[in-house]
Amino acid sequence: MADALKPGDRIAVTHQCRTPEGVEYEHTVPVDIVKVDSEDPLSYLVNLCSGRQVIVEARGER
Repeated sequence: MADALKPGDRIAVTHQCRTPEGVEYEHTVPVDIVKVDSEDPLSYLVNLCSGRQVIVEARGER
């Protein structure tokens, strides 16, 4: 079994963005985990490239 992820680990996150012209697009970026949910170890608080903090849930393979 893989080691559990922890704050400071880097993961890839795919999310929706919008250009200044209003065109929406999806892209994948590397982000650092800020916090791991103690009740759901597959939920992570991360900082997006925009500076926003969001909660993401793990999907797919590690």
